[in-house]
Amino acid sequence: MGFVYLLTLLAALHLTTSAQAASPSRQCRKACRDQIAACVGAGGHPRACRRSVLGPCKREGVAACREKALAPALAGDCSSPTVLPAQGGTISGTTSGTSALAGSCGSSGTAPEHVFQWTPTVSGTAIIQTCGAGTTFDTVLYLRSGSCASGPEVAAGCNDDACLNATGLNRASRLTPTVTVGQTYFIVVDGYGGSQGTFSLTVTPP
Repeated sequence: MGFVYLLTLLAALHLTTSAQAASPSRQCRKACRDQIAACVGAGGHPRACRRSVLGPCKREGVAACREKALAPALAGDCSSPTVLPAQGGTISGTTSGTSALAGSCGSSGTAPEHVFQWTPTVSGTAIIQTCGAGTTFDTVLYLRSGSCASGPEVAAGCNDDACLNATGLNRASRLTPTVTVGQTYFIVVDGYGGSQGTFSLTVTPP
């Protein structure tokens, strides 16, 4: 009887420990549902989206997902770019004023731009986009490394038309660059042919 009781007790302890270990994963899946859905909706592979979103949550806790919605962007240029957290997120802003930069694709030399600074903590493929109803104009999106004003664009680091914006037309932009942990990048939201307006930028790290 004592041996059977001991086995039962050990089994119950194992189940309790397993449930406790699984609890953070369940909490992350629940807290990060919107971020995973947004990643998949933007064209990401479901498995890659789950891995990129749930990874930071498991390391940092559910706040990593709950804090993904960032405050609206303040004016950003190369001298004072808007700094994004390593876990990325979605941030809204507006481009206005004069043009200082231009990407290698589209025709963005006459449109004002907004510059963001981002340093990922994981290497791999990121998703950077202005897709969706939060963007009201024809964007050009490009990614530079090292230096904001004169740094090189990363490979496949410029995009004009990749997805729908608020107009329902294919006028928003998406990048899927390979990024390196600890490297500082400059994300530039620019406009095509002088276009400017309100945008919603989403950065999903690897």
